[in-house]
Order: sequence, then C-alpha cells, then structure tokens
Amino acid sequence: MTEASAVGTVSLPHADGAAELRRAGAAVRTTLAAGGAITSVQLDDIEWCARGRWVDHLPTLGGCTMPTFVAGVAGQVLPEGGVLAAVPPRVSVAADGTREAVMSDWDAEAYPLAVGRTVAFDADGAIHLAYAATNPRATPVPFIWGISIPLAWDPSVRIELPAGVRARVAASWGEGFPAAGSEFTWPQLRNGGELIDLARPTQLPKGFGVTCFVELPAAGVTLRTSAGAMTIRGTRGVVSHLRVAIDHEAPVPGRAPSRWWRRRPAHRTVSIAPTVGAPDTLLDAVGAWKAARWVEPGKTLQWDVRFARAVEPDDAP
Repeated sequence: MTEASAVGTVSLPHADGAAELRRAGAAVRTTLAAGGAITSVQLDDIEWCARGRWVDHLPTLGGCTMPTFVAGVAGQVLPEGGVLAAVPPRVSVAADGTREAVMSDWDAEAYPLAVGRTVAFDADGAIHLAYAATNPRATPVPFIWGISIPLAWDPSVRIELPAGVRARVAASWGEGFPAAGSEFTWPQLRNGGELIDLARPTQLPKGFGVTCFVELPAAGVTLRTSAGAMTIRGTRGVVSHLRVAIDHEAPVPGRAPSRWWRRRPAHRTVSIAPTVGAPDTLLDAVGAWKAARWVEPGKTLQWDVRFARAVEPDDAP
C-alpha cells in the first residue's frame, strides 16, 4: 500500500518488509519485524544507516535481573537489547494530504509499559521520532530508552557537544583506563598523563575501549563526517544523555586476542545513542546511578528526537 500527499509518500509494506516515508532528498524506513529497527535514514541523500540499523532499546540495553525493591517488576529477567527487540510491533501508516507518518506500537505484555513510536517529517524536513510509554500498573515502572546509531570508523567522524559537559564512564577496557563510575568533562578523558579527545573517536588508542554517558544539552549533539553533518535534539529534561561507545581492539572479556597464527577481523567500532536515563542496564540505572526514568501508575510519558541536516561550518553566516 502506498499513499501520497502534497508533501511526500508513505508506503506499507515496502518490497523488503518495511514501512517507508520519503520526501524530496529525505527518507526513513523501518522494518516490520521484531524491534521495528530503522534500516534507512537519508537527509539530503546522505545515508546515515550505512554502518547498520538504528535499534531502539527499552527498558534496558544490557541484560539484567530486576532487584526485589522495585515493586511490580521485582525479579524480572530482562534480555540483552531489551524487550522491544524481541517483539514485532503493530505498524500502521497515515497520510492526510499534509503529513505522513508511520506508527509502531508494542503492548505491555513482556514489560509493563505500552510503547508507541511515530516516525514523521517536520515542516522543515527533519525526521521526527515521537515516543510514548504508558504504565497500566498500580505501581511506578522504571525504564531506560535509547536508539543506537552505528558510525563509521573514520578519522573524519566528530561528535560535537559543548566542551565541559559532565560525563561518566559506564564501562572501560584497557590497562590503566579510567574505571566504571569515573566522572570527567567532555570531551577529554584522561588516561594517565594523556588526554584523549573522545569527540574524535578514532583517536582512542589501540587496545582500549570505553562506554560513557554524556549529559545531553538542550542544543543536542552534532555528528560530522566527510559525507555531511546531522544534528540530533531530544525533549529537554527527558532525553537526558548521549551514550558514546568506542571499541579499538579492546580486551573485552571473552574476546580471543589476535595472534600471528590466528588472525581475526579487527574490532573497531563507534556508536552513539540519545537516551532517556543511564547507563546500559536498568539494574544499574535504578541502583548506583539513580538515573532511571519512572512512569507513574496510569500515566504516559512522552518524548521525541529530531534528526536534521546540520549547518556546515562553510555554510554558516
């Protein structure tokens, strides 16, 4: 089914089992399978999913078991990637002549939050993801949310946030690297006597890896690459952090080291994720970090994230 309006098109299903919105040089496509991953994001014909799908995680990213003090979900075992990743959403499309949208909905069965996501274009051509989480229970329910965005391992990649924003290490690998829980100011992470500029992630030395959460300012974050630039901005006061994960051949537990007689593909990855709450596991978010988001009984929490073409330095007035 394809519907057209004066400003764009929306289709369901696409040839590869996806719903798609398209307008001028912008497009976004989301799969109908479990998790409803976003498989294509184009702004000015630049493909921002070239390194992989954008995946929502809720109520956790890392697998964990909820502690007994969290009423309503005490003892619940949450899988790696969260419950959305295992559940196909109900998907529908809308086009009324002025606006097109793709709606995905997940029931409150695997976890006591009913989640809705609407993908649409704003009037200025930005891609707009709007979320709602509703708690049908009689007790508050915690969660963390994020949408993971893989980036190229490329020296041109820059993650632009205001200098001096507070950040905290969630996990690290490599001898002498700052331990989990260490606080620092973006973008300089100290490794002994050396300062590492995380805004240029490929500068992380070989043999190290880090996952950190940076407090996300109202202005959001700008990604710059040799292909173009994109600004990501979320609801102030709700979309609270930017997760930055960098792995440059890090000694991650369980990963066999490369040897001259046993070569393996290089592990060089970088990804970001705007998040509601922190860190990766809901267990830590309700515990030591005290940075989970809670939805009160019978209430709905709403937030959104916009992805827009950023002004290049040469284009600035």
